[in-house]
Amino acid sequence: MKIIFCGSPIFAADVLQCILNSKHKVQAVITQPDRPSGRGLKVTAPAVKVLAEAHKIEVYQPEKINTEETIHFLKKIEHEILVVVAYGEFLGKAILDFHKYPPINVHPSLLPKYRGAAPAQWAVINGEIETGISVQFMSKKMDAGDIILQKKFSIGPDETAGELLERLTPFCGETLIEALDLIENNTFTAKPQNENNVSFAPLLSKETGQINWEKQEAIVIHNLVRGTSPWPGGYTFYKQKRVKIIKTKLSTIRKNLAPGTLYVDDGHYYISAASETLLEIISLQPEGKKALLPSEFANGIGGGASSPIIFSSGGQTDES
Repeated sequence: MKIIFCGSPIFAADVLQCILNSKHKVQAVITQPDRPSGRGLKVTAPAVKVLAEAHKIEVYQPEKINTEETIHFLKKIEHEILVVVAYGEFLGKAILDFHKYPPINVHPSLLPKYRGAAPAQWAVINGEIETGISVQFMSKKMDAGDIILQKKFSIGPDETAGELLERLTPFCGETLIEALDLIENNTFTAKPQNENNVSFAPLLSKETGQINWEKQEAIVIHNLVRGTSPWPGGYTFYKQKRVKIIKTKLSTIRKNLAPGTLYVDDGHYYISAASETLLEIISLQPEGKKALLPSEFANGIGGGASSPIIFSSGGQTDES
């Protein structure tokens, strides 16, 4: 099929590469404008643009996609379908209705669960043991189109959102190509989504990763740390400074300690959470410093039996 690909970040570029390796033909790419990024705010091209230019594919970068200029661009490019992957803007009715087939989208969740921008992250945060990939015809309502193809995948108990997305990305491309083949051969059956099973996955914010030792049990915090990795990361406070919790492991040990207390047992380091549960800490990163083993952190601040290390859920820290 002749395709216009619409997407922006690395995830979308990886899916685009899968299409470029297939029999389908990418006629042009629509992506976000170059924007400042990183600490130096250097103007950087979207990953999709970089890949497209490397393959000498025409690139269009509108500030706003729902304009007459975009319609004019679509008219001049011979194509049958628009493929949208993590573009970063809603498509209006004029664009949705323009093509031979409705635009299609690949979404890393088992729709109608986790509609929105961060499906893998929220699936992990919520402790799901499986997720999936859905290819849907796009509609005016976000991620609510009829399903063309859907596949299920397990989520590992210690797998982070970043690891999950990296693992799913090649399958996203493969599933999308399979759906394109079905459409091209007119052998697909589009199934409406069950609106009774809808859940949402909004964008993460910096505050999403804030840990509450008093109210959250260890398993909840473990899932939060995994689901917010690599960004924004699970975090706590020590002496009013943020400490990022990078990697954790579930423990069966229970201990009646004040929430947030660092507890050492046989060389393993734990922090106490709600309901007397303990979460083993594998690595953490104090604000402005490199990642440390918990033993390095404890030795660095001189914590001991007479001066317990207690982490805070907010900007204040109590020590006894």
